[in-house]
Amino acid sequence: MLVQDDYKAVKTAPPRGPISHEILAEIFSTALGIDAGIDDDFFALGGASIQAAAVFSQIERRLGAKLPMAMLVQYSTPRALAAAIGKSDGSAEESTLIALQRDGRHPPLFLVHPLDGSVVRYRALAAHLPDQPVYGLQYPDQDKPRIPSHGVAELAQRYIADIRKEFPHGPYYIGGYSFGGYVALEIAARLKDAGEQVPLLIILDSAIQKVEATFDAKLASFLSGFGEVPTGEWPAYAWHKILRFVTGRRTGLYMPADIRNREVPSNIRELKEIIRKAGRDYQHCRYDGPVFFVSAISRPWLSTQHIVAPWRAFLTGSLEHFFVRTRHLQLFDEPSLSRIAAQIARALDKQRQDV
Repeated sequence: MLVQDDYKAVKTAPPRGPISHEILAEIFSTALGIDAGIDDDFFALGGASIQAAAVFSQIERRLGAKLPMAMLVQYSTPRALAAAIGKSDGSAEESTLIALQRDGRHPPLFLVHPLDGSVVRYRALAAHLPDQPVYGLQYPDQDKPRIPSHGVAELAQRYIADIRKEFPHGPYYIGGYSFGGYVALEIAARLKDAGEQVPLLIILDSAIQKVEATFDAKLASFLSGFGEVPTGEWPAYAWHKILRFVTGRRTGLYMPADIRNREVPSNIRELKEIIRKAGRDYQHCRYDGPVFFVSAISRPWLSTQHIVAPWRAFLTGSLEHFFVRTRHLQLFDEPSLSRIAAQIARALDKQRQDV
């Protein structure tokens, strides 16, 4: 089995010594803010990507192990995770393909990781898609991430290779959140060029931020950012954007304090910088297939057009746009998640009827 469901073969930085499930239960409890037993499921206790990052940050700090967060998808209790970490020898190449939900009679949906390289947040989405197999594509070699020499194109080629080892032919349903939308676009275009069927590309709140954008688009993007930032940080956000505009420097996205102060493993912090650079350097390809596009809009006075308009230069096929009133980083929280999942299920059903 090439799909990553056995972490004996995962490249990891192993712990300094034996790891006990009691220690992991303590770590789970701290990250989740409740008492967790050794057989309690991380996700059943309300865990999501933010808490997963805290878990693996504490594992790194207390045990010296650097591990991919996707391990929680397969080993979601302290007992199971401890056993899986104990089997990791770091000797073989890992697959980037993670089984999030195997059961279902439909062709699988493949979802590309966002900026943190992890697919943990997609587990909740998969649970809302009954009878639909769902696989995540995580960034490779997360213990010692490297800069891909050919950026997004190189990542897309690697992910295609891992997909086709397990699923040699389509139809392929491809999607991605945030940065993952870039890679999903490249994957879909390359698969179509190879003669495969790609009935639907799903882009989840992925923004194109290019220097050649029109003044109106830049202004709309500037204003929309106020919806992602707490009101107390609006002056800092405005200064960040003005400085970027005046100097022409790519200073990156403004990160609110609640995000900057989150507990994140060191390898994930490094990975985010690598992925940010790949995203900035990416030259979007053109794609003429059907697209389902989801936007997060956090303020009622904001428009979705600043997000979708830049994409229309590259998406030349049919495009269906759905938006929800939420922040970008809360797209996979309820009640937004249920609404998005229902629309994705509908879009998938519609395209399956046409295949």
